[in-house]
Amino acid sequence: MKNMRIIQLLTIILALTTSLFSCTSGTEVELATLKSEFKNPPNTSKPFTWWHWMSGFITKDGITKDLEWMEQFGVGGAIVFNVGMLPEDSPRPVPFQSEEWWEMVDHAIREADRLGLKLGFHNCDGWSHSGGPWMEAHESMKKM
Repeated sequence: MKNMRIIQLLTIILALTTSLFSCTSGTEVELATLKSEFKNPPNTSKPFTWWHWMSGFITKDGITKDLEWMEQFGVGGAIVFNVGMLPEDSPRPVPFQSEEWWEMVDHAIREADRLGLKLGFHNCDGWSHSGGPWMEAHESMKKM
C-alpha cells in the first residue's frame, strides 16, 4: 500500500514537471507567435464591454460610431444593456422592443459583423425585471 502511494506521488510529480517544462520550452516560431499575439491579440482574447442603451436614446449613426470606436481601441465586443432610467410614462425616442428598436438591434448586429465584433444582449430592459416572487413560472427566463 505504501509503495502504491509513493508510485502515485512520483507519477504526479513527473506529470507536473513535464507539464512545467513543456510550457516553458517553446520553439522560436511559438515564441514569435506569442510575442506577435501579445502586441496584436486575436479577437478571441479581446475584452468585452457593457454597452448601455439609455432610455431609448439610440440612433443608427450613434451605433455605428460606438462600434467603430470599440473596434479601433481593441474591444472584442459588447453586451447591449437597455437601461430605462426615465419614469415608465416618459416619452422615449426609441421605445424598448418597438419596431424601431428592433431595427436598431439589426443595425447593431450588421455593423458589429462588419467590424468583426461580437454582440450579446442583456435579458431585460432595466435593472431588476427578470426575476422575483412577482414572476409566474411561465414568464420566467428560458435558456436559449
